[in-house]
Amino acid sequence: MAEKMKALEREVRELKQANEILRKASAYFAPSRDLATQGTAGRRDGARPPIQTMIRFIEDHRDDLGVETICSVLPIAPATFYGNMAKRADPSRLSDRAKRDEQLKPEIERVFEQNLKIYGLDLSRFRAAPSARLSHLPFESDRAFPAQC
Repeated sequence: MAEKMKALEREVRELKQANEILRKASAYFAPSRDLATQGTAGRRDGARPPIQTMIRFIEDHRDDLGVETICSVLPIAPATFYGNMAKRADPSRLSDRAKRDEQLKPEIERVFEQNLKIYGLDLSRFRAAPSARLSHLPFESDRAFPAQC
């Protein structure tokens, strides 16, 4: 009887901790109601939060709750969090595409600013480096692209 009581108390503690994580996460991941302040954290209702947003949440709360505990409640593996942290500490671990994207970022931002912020990121990549082979994009780089409004 005492063992069963201890097991139930442990389960209650774990459920309270999971509830605390979910309460904090729901406030952290909730899309902004104000469209003017809505950033990349805003998302469709019911959609999973972006990985980078979950990683920021874990970073902000890992001292209080622990990485593994948070990851057991959220839809993210601890290895994803630790892998991201390792890549930040050592950029040589980044994929070739991520390295190339980092090299192109200043030029993409320049083109974006120059074109009054009306081009999407993928279109800016083509304007910034038309000779670069960006195989992950679904169209050819020599095509003309209209501005998106």
